[in-house]
Amino acid sequence: MADIAGLPAAPSIPCTHRDQLLLPALCTGPRQYGKRVEKLRSVCRAATITIPPTLYVRNKGEGALEAALEELLAKHGLDADSGAPTPLPPLLLLLLTCSTAAVVLSVLARWHRW
Repeated sequence: MADIAGLPAAPSIPCTHRDQLLLPALCTGPRQYGKRVEKLRSVCRAATITIPPTLYVRNKGEGALEAALEELLAKHGLDADSGAPTPLPPLLLLLLTCSTAAVVLSVLARWHRW
């Protein structure tokens, strides 16, 4: 039997076993998650909370995984915003800027010998 290009075709070998079939892999690389799940995972890593592999196995969907990660953080007394720095109160900011200005003025006064 000849191929279209004039070369002989490869002989057809019947495959008798299912495991001998060469099929392409279904998944290529690690699974990609949304921003919310990635944020929860990073908070867990920052708090040194180990995420068990069964959490991913039991919760296949994005929403279920998000809920499971939030539950894991709640069990440790944390939430999704635990990694965010807390803003300083306005009064404390005012005191810091005033005391910083006073320090700068005192240094300048000593330096210029007023």
